[in-house]
Amino acid sequence: MVKVKDIIELIEREIAPIALAADWDVPGLKTGSRETEVSKILVCLDVTSAVIAEAVKKGCNMIVSHHPLIFHPLSAVTEDTEPALCAAIREGIAVYAAHTNLDFAEGGINDVLAQCAGLLSVKKDDTGRHRYGKLSGLVPLEEFAADLKERLGVSSLQAIIPKACEQDFLVERVGVSCGAFDRETDWIYAHKIDLLLTGEIKHAEAVALTEERFITLGAGHYFTEICGVRAFAQRLAAMALPAEQSEASRSPFVFL
Repeated sequence: MVKVKDIIELIEREIAPIALAADWDVPGLKTGSRETEVSKILVCLDVTSAVIAEAVKKGCNMIVSHHPLIFHPLSAVTEDTEPALCAAIREGIAVYAAHTNLDFAEGGINDVLAQCAGLLSVKKDDTGRHRYGKLSGLVPLEEFAADLKERLGVSSLQAIIPKACEQDFLVERVGVSCGAFDRETDWIYAHKIDLLLTGEIKHAEAVALTEERFITLGAGHYFTEICGVRAFAQRLAAMALPAEQSEASRSPFVFL
């Protein structure tokens, strides 16, 4: 039977090499033993108590998440402060995270997001951390936004429209940076991008973006990454691994 270490080796060799991760990131095995024999794998965006309960119910003794269960150093691990972590340890579930290495990898989160957004001729920027491509032609901003909401399954988008882009703006070249906006803009100008699609944008970052010469759309952290997590689960299953996507891993936000 395949072991945890075999799953990790396969992911890091074939899908998301660990060397691609940002220097601040902490991907890798978070709980459990590398020698554990894997019965089933549950793939999710975030590890929550609900996801742990789902894993137990489905007989999954390994979880592969996008966001690391442990990110910052912990001074204590208790049921009150870290309920999901305690549950994983108690249930003997190995939890592994493929984070920015999956974002940046070929066929990873950014590539899938670009595909979901309908981009053609998708390329990497010089850093390899972003993607950009073209639409089939010049498209009015409102039309692109409406199509994007349908494609990503979101009810609304945050739009930052600088004064230079206010009048009858047409979109053709689109840049993609999933999850949290990383404040990098040089690549956007280098590739003459009209619009940046990202996940979440802090207020101070949004204020700064009003001074730029491109439009920024924020679709939500969850919605710019869940499409890639879904594709990740499908790739693992296609490799004859007993993997499935979590049904309990959902956006933490509801829209009233």
